[in-house]
Amino acid sequence: MSSSGERQPPGNDTGEMNERKALELQTKASRGLWRIDKGAARQEERMMLGKVLVTAETFGRSSEPGRFLDSSGCEVISHPADTGLTEGQFVELCHDADALICGLEPVTARVIDNARRLKAIARTGVGYDTVDVTAATRRGIPIGISPGTNDQSVADLTIGLMVAVARRLIDAHESVQAGRWEAIVGVELWKKTLAIVGLGRVGKAVARRARGFDMRVIAVDVFSTTRNSWPSGASSMSVWSRRFRKSISSL
Repeated sequence: MSSSGERQPPGNDTGEMNERKALELQTKASRGLWRIDKGAARQEERMMLGKVLVTAETFGRSSEPGRFLDSSGCEVISHPADTGLTEGQFVELCHDADALICGLEPVTARVIDNARRLKAIARTGVGYDTVDVTAATRRGIPIGISPGTNDQSVADLTIGLMVAVARRLIDAHESVQAGRWEAIVGVELWKKTLAIVGLGRVGKAVARRARGFDMRVIAVDVFSTTRNSWPSGASSMSVWSRRFRKSISSL
């Protein structure tokens, strides 16, 4: 504030404000919180966040994420990785990006080290296996994921594959296509024992679905400290270790 009472433009705090705003955006993106706050600041007071590079193939399936970024003052550059993206091309695209929204494409140490303005990385899936976490940590770049976005779909697919294998649906399909009508029986899932290794979101969703087949569900999870959060009817694998034969396993 000057002696005349006029407001002075922000000084060195601008960079810190940009970083905080970028981190807030990355956090919302990783959680899928694309809703624009109705009490957002006026347009003239919005701060330009910089360039957001989007390589995730699934990002454009909904217009809401793009609207959120645009309304926040971002310059969105879309380059879906399904068009083919080499590491060299990725380096070139990221070199002046302030934030990256990616999918399964590898975010290597070379990509991160050459993206000198990069402040945040957000993945549209779960897990950090496609990002060089060490390189990102060295640069102080936070990495966000999107938990809860696909676990129900994966659980559906898991049960579907179990049914297909047990009932030999692929064999039956190929038999009919070949003009034969064979008695392909397979085995029932009913009353079988399902062993689930890893009782995270997907594992729990599979366990709940398996109960619909009257399956005995046993599980083990190295991160589980209590069974209070386990699906109803699921037992520890140690309880059923002698009955582990003739079971169906899901990892």
